[in-house]
Amino acid sequence: MDQDHDHILLRIITCLGRITESDFSGIEVDMPLNLDSIARISLIAEIENEFEVELDSKAVQPESFETLNTLLALVHAHRK
Repeated sequence: MDQDHDHILLRIITCLGRITESDFSGIEVDMPLNLDSIARISLIAEIENEFEVELDSKAVQPESFETLNTLLALVHAHRK
């Protein structure tokens, strides 16, 4: 993994922690996050603010929130 990839991943983990008030620092990138719909909605706003992006509503599907890898792909797809 490159440094930019790692940095983005850490920022996503920080966003998750703020939303859920849980520690995601030890989670593997392919482990299920098990986020409920409220957490997913809150995380959309958090990611938009953190990365200064606007997430395409068509791209924001429940599957986008399954793992850290799927969240990472979502952020990468929306960064300029």
